[in-house]
Amino acid sequence: MTKNIKSILCGTIALAITAITPPVLRASDHADGPTVAGDQAADLADAYMFVDPTDATKVVIINTVRGFIVPGEAVNFAIFDSTIRYRFQIENTGPVDLRGKPIPAPTATDLDFDPKPDAFIDVTFSEKTTTAPQVATVVFSGSAFAGIAKGKYVANATAAGLGATPPGGADYFPAVAQKLKVAPKKPTDPAGAEIPVEFFAGETDDPFFFDIPGFSRFRTSFLANLALVPGTFADRTAAITAAAAQLGRGRDTFAGYNVMTIAFRIPIAELKSKTRGVVNTTKFGLSVIAQRGSEKVSKGRKVRSGGYGSVDREGNPAINALLVPLAEKNAYNGGTTIDDAKLKFAGGILGTLDALQVPGGRGTGATPLPLTLQQLTLAKLAVLDGDILRYDTAAPADFGALNGRKPADDVVKTLLTTIAALGSPVDDNVPANDVTFETRFPYLGLPHQPLPRSGLSTDPDTNLDDKTRN
Repeated sequence: MTKNIKSILCGTIALAITAITPPVLRASDHADGPTVAGDQAADLADAYMFVDPTDATKVVIINTVRGFIVPGEAVNFAIFDSTIRYRFQIENTGPVDLRGKPIPAPTATDLDFDPKPDAFIDVTFSEKTTTAPQVATVVFSGSAFAGIAKGKYVANATAAGLGATPPGGADYFPAVAQKLKVAPKKPTDPAGAEIPVEFFAGETDDPFFFDIPGFSRFRTSFLANLALVPGTFADRTAAITAAAAQLGRGRDTFAGYNVMTIAFRIPIAELKSKTRGVVNTTKFGLSVIAQRGSEKVSKGRKVRSGGYGSVDREGNPAINALLVPLAEKNAYNGGTTIDDAKLKFAGGILGTLDALQVPGGRGTGATPLPLTLQQLTLAKLAVLDGDILRYDTAAPADFGALNGRKPADDVVKTLLTTIAALGSPVDDNVPANDVTFETRFPYLGLPHQPLPRSGLSTDPDTNLDDKTRN
């Protein structure tokens, strides 16, 4: 299968444009395209998928949205937009062959080529009109959820608060997490029976950690060095080594900021496919779409008036932000994982790798060089399989091993090291989150709160404990 992958991708490299504009690189998925930069409520940040650390029979699925919320602005910004649908897409057929047919008895070495989602969890929120929590409506559909009926369920979002500590302290993430309930037939009716799916929606600390200015300076220096010494891998090594000094400041751009979070804890058995002939029990994939409904404004209120259109999507961290050219970012966010597998965005992605002189690439003349492991790893994440976060629940979740993703995984180090392809790590020197992750579902950090004056200065403009690191 690997030979076939290389044949497809190497052929695609030949289609990449000859003159490559130096790519605009960011990280994670925060504001990764021009449209979502101006639409924060639809701006997906990061997706996570890992086995629950306290119950190996369950998987935790998380997506964050609307990053960089200042703690003091929670009452204004810690709100889910009622005109957006957040769609969690699950791929659950497991390994398939190159024709898309499930492999009857897959082995540990069989790769997953299926870019088509099979099951869906749609989340929408009621309009925020009072201090009461917003109501989340959750719709299950597709070929999974063996013991859960397709249809609507409800739960409450957690209302943000501004206190010395998050509301309820540690109970902000309660020891007994709320479960989804069958949605009532009428708004005035009580919710129905609980189902075995736990749910959280609300403000948390942003779990992503990364030095954006340091990386931006590293990128600028690296590309400038390449312009001076293009051509050989030895020159490229020197260019990266010189540029790496820009990563020495090691400040977490996301420290001190909050984000909106939607999280599920679901029995793994419920994710198994109900499609006849599919025997997969451990290998799953996750991609998330933010879809904005057509809307109208009536007396200052946004009211959804039509169908949904995709604004942003998230699977593997930083694929769009790092590898998709700026001119294609909006199209990529509005695309699908099936578009990925049809190689719609492959030329731009592989062109970016060429511009960065990742070893492999087009080579000289009309014949492309064979893809190296680095080219193959990066291109395969977003091209042939679709931009889907893949996870085999039978193995530990670890993005460094390209198997799921935990909040604590240092994805920037993984991606920089893979792109650099030096045989040694390249790191932004931000190895961990700025706050400790809680030991309760959803296993993120409590939201930052406004801080008192520190008493370190008599200047009222500087006498504050500001935990940001910009």
